[in-house]
Amino acid sequence: MNDMQPPPAGQLDLISDEGWVIGWAWYPGAPERRVDVEILADDVVVGTMTAGLHREDVAAAGFGDGAYGFSVALPHHVLSSPRPSIISLRDRVSGLSLAKPVVFSQPALREASAQLDALNQDVRLLSASLARLQTKEAADGHATAALFRTVADFFSQLAEVTLAGASPRTLRTLREAVTETTNTYLPLDFSPAETPEISICFLAQAGMEAMYATLAALQPGFAAAKAELLILDPDDSADAPLLPLLAGNARYLRRPAALAPATWLNNLAQAAHGTLLYFITEPVAPVPSSLPSLASSFATAQAGILTPRVMATDGIVEHAGASFTDGLLRPCAAQTADDLAAAVDVAAPQSFVVKREIWQALDGFDTRFETLTAAVAAFCLHAASYGLQTIYQPQFTASYVANTAPLPDDPAKASADSTKLRDFHLSLARG
Repeated sequence: MNDMQPPPAGQLDLISDEGWVIGWAWYPGAPERRVDVEILADDVVVGTMTAGLHREDVAAAGFGDGAYGFSVALPHHVLSSPRPSIISLRDRVSGLSLAKPVVFSQPALREASAQLDALNQDVRLLSASLARLQTKEAADGHATAALFRTVADFFSQLAEVTLAGASPRTLRTLREAVTETTNTYLPLDFSPAETPEISICFLAQAGMEAMYATLAALQPGFAAAKAELLILDPDDSADAPLLPLLAGNARYLRRPAALAPATWLNNLAQAAHGTLLYFITEPVAPVPSSLPSLASSFATAQAGILTPRVMATDGIVEHAGASFTDGLLRPCAAQTADDLAAAVDVAAPQSFVVKREIWQALDGFDTRFETLTAAVAAFCLHAASYGLQTIYQPQFTASYVANTAPLPDDPAKASADSTKLRDFHLSLARG
């Protein structure tokens, strides 16, 4: 080509998600000639073609006969690269660059990058909120830690879905989760009593609607009951990390879901300060008036353990305590609201109260049991061997909230625990 002729010109129009590099190139000084173009990825030639495809838009723009288009597919190693590639275009004959390089990355990588950009904005907003929270209450870092874990959870989920080949767009951003929660639910204050009489120990293992209904039922009588609230997240609820936004001044613990439920209960009891430990292990809402009178009801019953009447969402009694007969747990007959307190063998695992001194004397809940039902039953039977009664108190009522039901025990674990419970009861009888 004559050196006095204009240099080749061209354009890299786009790179499709499927990896097709599309554009055009021509020699302005020799419009009858066709340019042999080279496609480079990170300065390495990955494709060549003679730019001879007809382009109506190029012809309409006045570039010769318009037959200067090209379309070259990127090779697999570029398409499958986990990192973005810089795609450039040059004339094979002269070696001159024909267009400004373009960055190409897989669609999933672009989505992940956008998701992370949004998350970074969330983190900046969250950091500002945490700074204000720390200034207000520097002595208590529980809410701060729980909110930071929400960020960590999002990163973990993002990694998991990306490795599994799913699109990151299926995840809601932290901002979406926080906005949805704070726009839907009013915050509740659980400022603890200086010397708590009742430690409410709540297992957060349900959806936000159900957990919030339980917390909202606790809040009206909370101050009068001289209580404190402890929330344990077993790390198996997507909504539990957001509870610090709603349950102000509660204390938060987090333990792996793989731990036995008895360990969760013991962790809550160890962190509690009250003389009574009120365990709520499922989303059941206590009658608001029952919380302030709980201590007096407990004292009147002369019990070591108190079990309420647990109602289903249809108003039918779900649990009124249980008896342990012939090595089996048998639900007690449903009792009416007018019934008096009565001794039972075992408390309802969904909601029950234990004197802290008894929990200490019995060395806590037995961690050999893998289901909550068996762990609570073993604790009650152990207490009975020391002459301490479990009392059913019908005036102390808790009801399942809407759209929830008892959480079933794992059948295999329940069967194994049933055998362990029989052996445990026999050992108590012999001892």
